[in-house]
Amino acid sequence: MPPNFGLSALHKTVEINHLTMSKHVKRIQKFTNDGKFMLKWGSKGIGDGEFNGPAGLSIDRNDNIYVTDKNNNRIQVFTADGTFLTKFGSQGNATGQFILPEGIGVDTKTGLVYVADTGNYQIQVFRPVDSTISAA
Repeated sequence: MPPNFGLSALHKTVEINHLTMSKHVKRIQKFTNDGKFMLKWGSKGIGDGEFNGPAGLSIDRNDNIYVTDKNNNRIQVFTADGTFLTKFGSQGNATGQFILPEGIGVDTKTGLVYVADTGNYQIQVFRPVDSTISAA
């Protein structure tokens, strides 16, 4: 993956923190570098801030966290403290729709969001949250 993407940005923009996903308990957790728990967000469900299979995450240049919500066929976006910002995507095969999205990467220079739309066998590209979410 190019050096401007995803988790490589995690160490640059959130130097003292680590983020983890738990597919089983359907949440995101944040820890310090020495393993001390800081915060968590999310639970099982279909609402804003709820997950049904968080599968991938990436951080943008504004420290917003993008999470692929695989079984809900969408992407959710949060602030660094876990506050829900927005979501995009739905189930289907049209532009902006997903079938089981897994991987995600954000280019920290351009802000473009790359989503591995696993079930549709494609990569979809979106403009960043600081503009309007739409296909690039």
